[in-house]
Amino acid sequence: MRTLTDNQLLEAWAARRSDPAFSELVRRYVDLVHSAALRQVGGPPLADDVAQAVFLVLARKAASLRRTTALAGWLYRTTRLTALGSIRSDARRRQREREAAAMNSTTHALDSENSTWTQVAPLLDEAMATLPESDRNALLLRFFQAKPMDAVGEHLGVSEEAAKKRVSRAVDRIRAYFARRGVTLSAAALTGAVAHNAVQAAPASLAAKIAAAQAGAAVSGGAAALAAAALRQMLWAKLCLAFGCGAAAVATVVVLSSLLLAGFGATEKVAASEAPRTYNLTADWSNSTNPNGVWSYNLDNEPMAELQTYWWGQAGWGGGPPGDGCIMKGNAPKEGTKDPTGRLQTQAHDWQDGDVMMHSLSTPYGGETRFVNASWTSPADGTIDISGRAWDGQIFPERDIIWSLIVDGQTIAERSSVRGIFRTDKAAKFSANVVGNRSLTGISISKGAVVELRVATVTDYGHFVGVEEQIKLKPKPGSAVP
Repeated sequence: MRTLTDNQLLEAWAARRSDPAFSELVRRYVDLVHSAALRQVGGPPLADDVAQAVFLVLARKAASLRRTTALAGWLYRTTRLTALGSIRSDARRRQREREAAAMNSTTHALDSENSTWTQVAPLLDEAMATLPESDRNALLLRFFQAKPMDAVGEHLGVSEEAAKKRVSRAVDRIRAYFARRGVTLSAAALTGAVAHNAVQAAPASLAAKIAAAQAGAAVSGGAAALAAAALRQMLWAKLCLAFGCGAAAVATVVVLSSLLLAGFGATEKVAASEAPRTYNLTADWSNSTNPNGVWSYNLDNEPMAELQTYWWGQAGWGGGPPGDGCIMKGNAPKEGTKDPTGRLQTQAHDWQDGDVMMHSLSTPYGGETRFVNASWTSPADGTIDISGRAWDGQIFPERDIIWSLIVDGQTIAERSSVRGIFRTDKAAKFSANVVGNRSLTGISISKGAVVELRVATVTDYGHFVGVEEQIKLKPKPGSAVP
């Protein structure tokens, strides 16, 4: 049994409901799943339920997983999805506790591996979540599963040299994530701490419980509820991709998701399509969900958890201090009205009702190194065409920002100042700000790769920038959009 690949075991379970095959999958991955759950929910009883829920979801989804799916990566993502669902009610409190712990830990010398891990553990899974899928899988294989580099390349379908570059790039990205939160580590210290501590042995009885559940034993109510919630979230994401998540489509999505998941045993029936599909940041906007299908409204690549009411009554997603670091869509401020600070709104601006506005973080809150971004995650392999523009909201003419358009970690368009630019100006267009010989059309993209529209502060205080962004995806044959 141990000589069989993950795909062979999944096929045996999906086709014949082979209990030995499923038990072997549990044996291989229960430590990875339980360790990730424990870091994110903070307590063994809930971590046990999360781990059981993840394998319940795997049992349901095994037949639909593609042969190219990296099972370790899929299980890790599903663990995070399930864990976040279990703590959503107090997510903000836990986030503040994690950031405080990370900041406090920087006062101690990194004189041992344990002290390094104390700094890394609270932020590790959040850092991993910001990576493109290919980079995240590379780190999971190399440092969580201790695969040699040639095996990492084989699992990823690339050469050993390409695997080394991918691992190195991913390490640099999460090091930067930690540095922005006050935790500065060398690559060796970070990877050593992860390799030695990220995966610990799960309770001896847990694997037996999970396997017994698939053989017909009773499942705890907590695990069953978490699994059902994770399946609903997965289905919601698929339906959003199929129908869009703009306001006009939300009712349809809700009705269909209710019908398709009327019970835990419901079967997902989502049509796939290889037809080109266009995504629009403005039209797809959501004030109820973040991430919103393929879109995510972020601070430092982490989805902002709180929907707040800003300056002149607009609803927006916030991740920084109140009134700073946010993305919003709503009515424009009117001449002669006052903002919450009492400033009379008489200045000219280019802000129309229904515009999406991004507000960068002010320097006192780390705005020179931290950024607000709207990201789009590709649901399929293929090519993309990107169009759009960014212009000066001109609420405060003395302020300014820099914007960047980044595809899978590579900057393809950028402008160092928006001051005085209107949406109708040529300078506002992405196409007028392409970096070097980059192109905005026919860009090859892999499933899970990210397109990021980022804004950051270049003056003392944050600033408004209006944005429009459209992405046309042409799926690769055989790589249908769900």
